[in-house]
Amino acid sequence: MTNMVKAVVALVLFGVAIVAFSLLRGRDPGKVAYYYDQSEGKLYTAPSSQIPPLPGIGGEGNDGVVAVVYAFGEGRKAERQIAYLTTYSADLSRCMRQAEQARVGDAEYPKELGDRRWVNANTMVRQPGDPEWHPMDSEEGQAALAILTTKGPDGTYPRICRPGG
Repeated sequence: MTNMVKAVVALVLFGVAIVAFSLLRGRDPGKVAYYYDQSEGKLYTAPSSQIPPLPGIGGEGNDGVVAVVYAFGEGRKAERQIAYLTTYSADLSRCMRQAEQARVGDAEYPKELGDRRWVNANTMVRQPGDPEWHPMDSEEGQAALAILTTKGPDGTYPRICRPGG
């Protein structure tokens, strides 16, 4: 692998770590996040404290997933697009629910959540048009995340958008 390829991979992994960290740590019950109902094909907002897969807003059960939304420049609402979708393996979802219980003193904090590699391997991503989920740390997962490290038509890098922001 050339040094340039290694640098690009390192940059993408760094970006992934930042996004994953913000998703895992940003579960403030007073805040909202973007989610995507897969069977309805619709973007919606809900409390950021929810752990996917979720019931969604209609259609099939447990098909609501986190949507990472981006825009270039000022990012008016009409210019926002879905970069990729995120959900968690059954094991990671269980650990995250256990961590929520640990925060209120009703359970032990799961040691697995301290292992970034394990978390990345159990965080599943895909682009909206891709029918298959991929582990975040896989080659396919990295390809899905690459939009966040690619300059747009205006020469700027995309910025992640939050509802209402």
